[in-house]
Amino acid sequence: IGEIPATPKSDKEVQLPEVEKTMREYVAHYGSPFGYIQEQGNTVFQQIVPVKNLESVQISSSSVTELDLHTETAFHPYPPDYVFLLCLRGDPKAFTTYANLDVVLKKLSETTRKVLRQPWFTTRIDESFVLKGQQDKSFDISILQGDNQNTRIVYDKFFMRASSTAGRKALEELNQSIKSSVKKVALKSGELMIIDNRKTVHGRLPFTPRYDGTDRWLMRTLVMKQLPPSKNMSGEIVTTVL
Repeated sequence: IGEIPATPKSDKEVQLPEVEKTMREYVAHYGSPFGYIQEQGNTVFQQIVPVKNLESVQISSSSVTELDLHTETAFHPYPPDYVFLLCLRGDPKAFTTYANLDVVLKKLSETTRKVLRQPWFTTRIDESFVLKGQQDKSFDISILQGDNQNTRIVYDKFFMRASSTAGRKALEELNQSIKSSVKKVALKSGELMIIDNRKTVHGRLPFTPRYDGTDRWLMRTLVMKQLPPSKNMSGEIVTTVL
């Protein structure tokens, strides 16, 4: 990744074309990078750094609060297939958390798995979108999607609610199964973590930022195997409007 400048104080203060070039090379093996109009202004290569006054918000720029486990943009009709996290500057006390769906499913009863496939759950729009002016909404969804051979999870612990007694019981069992399956890693400079957003939930444990140029700094890129039939620019930036 080369020489990295001081960690910026916001997600828009710096661009790193050489690092972006490196990221493009890895992304090309998985699909196309893209961004949402309503999040970071359609930026494809997003800078994830701790930001003052956002320490306790459920977004990637937070720090002192735990970022609850989730799949990326669980509310959106076009979520990414993969989330790329390239560590530009690590923090040994800032842990990324994750849990794999295959491990989680083995701990769930057959009844719970069937309930989680029903549209008996709601989620809301990510706070990173709402902070940029997107009107908040509630969406009815199923948590487990696809067939038994190709199951996908759509999940957001912070926002997800059940609309029935059976749903609430299943959601609680799922929450406990995920909690008992979590692993954690403190990314180091130069390490790239590729998260399969269809099969993995992820989050981050709390850490204390210093705001002195030495804080944790990730470059995040969202990737789709196949872009949706929406307006796109240069074949890589999808501007899907809710």
